[in-house]
Amino acid sequence: MGGNGPTTEPGCRVDTRGADDEVGQKDLSEFCVNRNSSCAGTIFTWQWDDTAWSGTNTGDACALYDTDGDGFANRALCVTVAGRPAIQASQSPRFYSCSDTKQFNCSGASLLGTTTSSCVVNDLVTDPFAAITRKSNKCAGSDCLTADTQAQCCVNTVDLPATATLIDVCSYPSQSPSSDPSECVKTVFCSTNADCTTTNPEGTCNGTCVTIGGVSQCVF
Repeated sequence: MGGNGPTTEPGCRVDTRGADDEVGQKDLSEFCVNRNSSCAGTIFTWQWDDTAWSGTNTGDACALYDTDGDGFANRALCVTVAGRPAIQASQSPRFYSCSDTKQFNCSGASLLGTTTSSCVVNDLVTDPFAAITRKSNKCAGSDCLTADTQAQCCVNTVDLPATATLIDVCSYPSQSPSSDPSECVKTVFCSTNADCTTTNPEGTCNGTCVTIGGVSQCVF
């Protein structure tokens, strides 16, 4: 999967910045796209590095879609996980319309009514960074160095306009999709070019920190 973000072509994208680039519940490790006859659309999966959440803490992430070609989010499919072991929260999944003003969050989020897309949560799936030696352990939960929590969603074609394209999958510090993103699977937020040197199982890559749509992000 190439380009500047996840696509609808089958395949997987590991977290551009590598393992443990975010602390705890906000760290995403992988995004995958698949298709089969069980889903009248596209199957998306993404993974959190944590395998358990304590107390009232939750893991929150959304797939963001642009439907009018301007690069800003018009739709968001969001999943919330919680508990030990991690399970899908009762209010999840949620499909929102967005105000088309932000790339990486659903500004002006408004919950959509009837939709047919669905999601399940799988615990203890393989961590794409399991074979990598880490400088520190920032994850929580059973076997979190080798296993992840996975959201698996069937995004039905009827729930999105034919013009919809996926921007990215991003995590958030709360269940509000309008909050500032903590990280995205493909997009790397930055302050300087030094923030744009990344190492993951696909290798080491050097990028440039540029401002696109008011957001400082690395271009590789």
